[in-house]
Amino acid sequence: MIVANHLKAQGRKKELYFVPITVNYDRVVEGEVFPNDLLGEKPVKESFFRTVKHLSNVKKGMGKVVVQYG
Repeated sequence: MIVANHLKAQGRKKELYFVPITVNYDRVVEGEVFPNDLLGEKPVKESFFRTVKHLSNVKKGMGKVVVQYG
């Protein structure tokens, strides 16, 4: 959406800056399935139960959060 709006506004000579931002946590939510993804194994099917399980884990905290810009 940002790029499309920028291209539409090119006649107005607006400058647009893209700033890459990374948010990293000590605890990875996808930690249990990530090794399987790297090995090329079949993905785990999402279900209502898995969603509820992940939501309850978020309450436990994510550890230290690091935000990097640029």
